[in-house]
Amino acid sequence: MSTSPYSQQSIPPKAEGVREFTRLARIIAILRGIIALIAGLFLIIRSKQLDLSVFLVVTGAMDFFIHFNTAEILSLVDKGEYEKAKEKILPWTFFSIVFGGVIVGFFFLLAYTKFDEIAGQRCEKN
Repeated sequence: MSTSPYSQQSIPPKAEGVREFTRLARIIAILRGIIALIAGLFLIIRSKQLDLSVFLVVTGAMDFFIHFNTAEILSLVDKGEYEKAKEKILPWTFFSIVFGGVIVGFFFLLAYTKFDEIAGQRCEKN
């Protein structure tokens, strides 16, 4: 268990799973974005394959978009606002599957399923 920088309460183990899956998805998205942008720009400069290069540049840009816009999910989890974080992660899951690659979307989906376990844990405590 780690402590949250936003509060004095400790983060439940299930929430730690959400954080780890979300972090992993964000890391994969940024790495994939860098590789896609470099490859797309290289193809534009070298081989003039416009269709593939535009696709790579657009998907690379989308991966950067995914990475930077999902940082809020981590801060919501750190604050203990699990319902808000769950609402925010679902659209990014679908967006990631379509534009950011199946692997990124899969890790966001795993994080989303952990929210149900957190809700179940909270119900048991009450």
